[in-house]
Amino acid sequence: MILLLIIGVGLFDRIEAVAGDDILLKSELDELSLFYGGADTTRRIIRDELVNRALVVKLAERETIEVRDEEVEGLLSLRFEQLKDQLGGDEILEEECRKRGITVMELRDRYFREIRSQLLLRKFLEKKSHPYLLVTPTEVREFYDRHKDSIAIRPGTVVLKHILLLIQPSPEAIGAAAKKIAEVYDLLQRGGDFAVLAQEFSDDPYSRRRGGLLGRIRRGDLVEEFEQVVFSLKPGEISQPFQTRFGFHIAEVLSKDGESVLVRQILVAVKTTPEDTIRTKQLAMRL
Repeated sequence: MILLLIIGVGLFDRIEAVAGDDILLKSELDELSLFYGGADTTRRIIRDELVNRALVVKLAERETIEVRDEEVEGLLSLRFEQLKDQLGGDEILEEECRKRGITVMELRDRYFREIRSQLLLRKFLEKKSHPYLLVTPTEVREFYDRHKDSIAIRPGTVVLKHILLLIQPSPEAIGAAAKKIAEVYDLLQRGGDFAVLAQEFSDDPYSRRRGGLLGRIRRGDLVEEFEQVVFSLKPGEISQPFQTRFGFHIAEVLSKDGESVLVRQILVAVKTTPEDTIRTKQLAMRL
């Protein structure tokens, strides 16, 4: 079985790890390294995490825990936008994929499976009621702030500081996007159909084809600016245009269920250009 799979994926692929009946191939690890960096230490962390997660996902599937595609698509859409924003745009993302011998769609499919596994894992842990396993980043930060004086720095480690410079679009690009989202909002105010307008104007390719539907999201799933707006809306209420680092949004909450909301959006992205990337790099060189 393993021999046939190796032949199927290419003579030079190799098995990185085994988790139950599943195997992790080098090509798959290469794809995920695009998101997390390519250092050997990082690759080992990713590999170990994937093996542990695969085993828990198997347990979740045995207990018939399900994750709907719409849940995955909602997170996938926003996280793909985050990735493009971090790299500096669509062109750089495509170039990074070419370097690894994959297409953007193949990378998206891999990320779809990764997010599905994350959601399965979370639902499984919630069902098993192990609160000590569900530690949020906020709780980690609060614990560290309370005990940082008594936490020793391990030998062989360093305290690292860095300055992060985000690639900023031009004022002209921001103004054009703000004007476009205002025009779309005006069409909605006149009785326009949200799904139709999303399909026509939204720059989010994954929710656009579904009439803007992001799926059901929970606190902590998306960027804070987006969540602050959608969790303040009532079912059936449409937001005014608002801005995040991805662009300008109009959101509608379709339903609320405890700590989650079913939401759709229209996104007008503020696109960066190669000139914006060059300008940011020049600024970094002067620091």
